[in-house]
Amino acid sequence: MEQICEGGQCVANGTLPEDDFRIVFGYKGRVPGFNDDEFDLHLIRSDGMNPMTPDVPGPQALTAFSLESASDCQTILEEDAEGNVLEYGPCSCQFGCIVDDRLDWIAVSLKKPTMDGFTFQIGRFDTEKKVAMVKGVKMEDVIDFKFGGNYLYYSKVNTCAGKNCQYTVWRQPLDPIGPAEELFVFPPEGDPDWPDHSNYKGHFKVSRDGQVLVLLGTTIRSVRVYMWRDGNLTELDYICSLMQGGTCIGAGSEYTDTDSAAVSPDSSKIVTFFVAERDLKVRVYDTTTYAKKSLTLFSAASGTYLADVCPTLRQIPWSFKEVAGDPVFSPEGSSLYFLATNDCDDPTGQGKIYTDILMLDLSSIGDGSPFEESDFVNVTRNPKDDTPHNVELEGFDLSPSGKTLALTGTPLFSQGEMLQSDSDRARRDKEIWLIGTSGAGMTQLTDNLKYMAKNPKALDSSVTDYYNNQ
Repeated sequence: MEQICEGGQCVANGTLPEDDFRIVFGYKGRVPGFNDDEFDLHLIRSDGMNPMTPDVPGPQALTAFSLESASDCQTILEEDAEGNVLEYGPCSCQFGCIVDDRLDWIAVSLKKPTMDGFTFQIGRFDTEKKVAMVKGVKMEDVIDFKFGGNYLYYSKVNTCAGKNCQYTVWRQPLDPIGPAEELFVFPPEGDPDWPDHSNYKGHFKVSRDGQVLVLLGTTIRSVRVYMWRDGNLTELDYICSLMQGGTCIGAGSEYTDTDSAAVSPDSSKIVTFFVAERDLKVRVYDTTTYAKKSLTLFSAASGTYLADVCPTLRQIPWSFKEVAGDPVFSPEGSSLYFLATNDCDDPTGQGKIYTDILMLDLSSIGDGSPFEESDFVNVTRNPKDDTPHNVELEGFDLSPSGKTLALTGTPLFSQGEMLQSDSDRARRDKEIWLIGTSGAGMTQLTDNLKYMAKNPKALDSSVTDYYNNQ
């Protein structure tokens, strides 16, 4: 792999496409006993420069830049057993922050999450990207929260039957700020799995325009795919890990409510990846007609997929075992990018697993033909070995233009030098990488010895318009 380092960036191969965008990501402290309790959101330009100070390389911390002036916002550093506050701290992203796609809004977690959920406040960015907190909008005991369109969606426990709980999903209008709206409870009362079998934990997906929610109603042996749209909650699918005589008998706990699913940019399609009947499948749903199309990716010869598929996959050099995180649609919605993983050659869990970003053309789903290598494009083409050249990927997003992927992966370079195989950073750390969707220009964009990059989100360059021409 070619090494070219200049201006704090190291390019592994080729040239990136011309593509001006911004990446917001988390930096979590990775030095035990020193900063492993620290977290902050950072913002960086796709050319590696600071978006607020264009002549300075590297990312900008949002807490120091945006939240420093936020009034009516304090983090809670310590509480007693009764929940009385013993120590406050300044407003920060230490306990977590999320932002919307336009960098207009931020949700700040005010204290360490508990078993009851998150406590957070909403703030609004001004044109200079300074934050003013919205007075009177504070949520407590929230399980999941996500921005979508002009709303913030969030879920809270409604009622529980033993360990199985039902959740209320709310919607907070943002511009203008208005009263929060109670949308629905989930699982719904008519769900056959509620309350005796449901192990749903309160999570959901939301489309970028905020018009569609996807919820996965899970049990230890099945998942029901639901869509909320225009005030209606609709069951799209019932998936069982093992069906026998019309009865779902699987017991492998293959499903969680955070499994892979996504909504297309125009909200016309939903896609899910799942395991059923010894198969790994991908399925696309039409959000208007509810029609569905499927493609079987890989199958175990016997037994169950996760436990028994590796012997089959070892005979297919281009194969993968699972899909991690949520897929991302191309801007026009015709193709899908996803993070494929394979740990079949790492039974001890001590080495690097094999990871790649793959692009699948949606026209190959449901055409009746078997899944073949020609159905997808391997964008990253990571080597299948245990060296630093195998950049173990954890998360990704697609730039607004669709030309570039922003990734989190293990670093290959440190301070301009290539890491050695015995380096802890090459195995445990994560940095921001960029790569063109053609597979060219694999570039390590960040390099921080003390912090680990997480959860990249690609934003339009216009989010920092105030600073772009300075």
